[in-house]
Order: sequence, then structure tokens, then C-alpha cells
Amino acid sequence: METIDREAAMGVFERGEVAHVAVTDVDGPYVSPVSYVIVGDRLCFITGRGRRLRAMKHDPRVCVEVTELSHPGWRSAMIEDEAEVVTRSELHTDVLQALIRKYQSEEDSLLGTSRTPGPDLTEVVAVSMERVSGRSSGEGRNRRTRPGRM
Repeated sequence: METIDREAAMGVFERGEVAHVAVTDVDGPYVSPVSYVIVGDRLCFITGRGRRLRAMKHDPRVCVEVTELSHPGWRSAMIEDEAEVVTRSELHTDVLQALIRKYQSEEDSLLGTSRTPGPDLTEVVAVSMERVSGRSSGEGRNRRTRPGRM
């Protein structure tokens, strides 16, 4: 694997469709997928009031990862920072509108073409993009650069 620079990692986030958010609660680590958008200098997503939200309230530290597959390899970008639950504000509205714009225009929308976030998905979470890093499988899938060096 090879390290990619911040600009390349930001490109992975900008082109990505699904992020994986890792949190820790009293039962241990928990990773789950989310639809997300970048608003300003933050990666934002909506969440239900389940384990992920409870964990972020218990310990706001998160790791957010997006993988981009390309031929002949992959790139992965990560953010390690604290999650902030956004109260009803201009950012809250901006995030909901950006999510609808990003996913509603696609045929296989993750949010659905006629569905808007309902009351069970109204918690908006923002994560600063200050601590961004990334890795790549390198050029091709040779023995040295395959995931896990298999």
C-alpha cells in the first residue's frame, strides 16, 4: 500500500457515495455505512437515533472511511476527528438539502427518489475534515500493494 496526499484523499471523499463511520460505545467498536455530503470543511450525514448516535454522544471520536475502486486498484480516504450533532440551524438545513441533491438525481438513489429524510433520520452529524489521510493499493495489484499484502 502507498500513502496518498491530502488532495487525492479529498478527491475520494468528493467522488464517494458511501462512507463507513466507526464509533465506540460501552459494548465496543461499531462500524456502519452512511450516505454523506461535504458542506464547507465538514463531512456531514444524517443518522437515526440508534446505536451510532448513542455511541457518538458517549464518545464523539469517530473514524470515517470512503473507498474508491479503480482499475487496477483502490484508494481509501479517512477522517479521524470528533463528531458534532448539529442542532436545527442553517447548517442542518444545508446538509439535508445537499443530501437530497446528491442522491435524488441518481437512478439508484440511496435515499430514494421521492423520499425525504423523515423524523427518524433528522439528526445531522458533522465531522471536521482537518485530519484527512489516505492509502492506495498503488499501481496495479502486485504482491507488494494488494490489500493485506496477500
